[in-house]
Amino acid sequence: MTTIIKLVLALLLLTAAFQGARAMMSNYQFEDAVEQALLFAPNASDAEVTQQVVAIAAEYDLPVDADAVAVSQHGSDRVVEVVYTTDVAFIPGIITQPMTFRPSASVRLLTQGRR
Repeated sequence: MTTIIKLVLALLLLTAAFQGARAMMSNYQFEDAVEQALLFAPNASDAEVTQQVVAIAAEYDLPVDADAVAVSQHGSDRVVEVVYTTDVAFIPGIITQPMTFRPSASVRLLTQGRR
């Protein structure tokens, strides 16, 4: 009987770790996609960058709206910071916790285009 309990607890722990890792991986992929979008659209305005970030978030099923996106420029670096909270079902149907992510991406602009 104790072996079954240990196996169930191990399975629950593995499930929770997998679900958490899946949420983190989605966040990292989103952050990488935003950086790629910045890299290949250096002359985009802040509004266009915000629209691109929201569109990328929709591709990854992340709850990001335009108000959660901050585009700024520090010297020759363009920085995009995003904040979003999503519910992660660590143990589906039993334990669901909200997780807040703060991905950011930056690129160095070699040309000064329109903003």
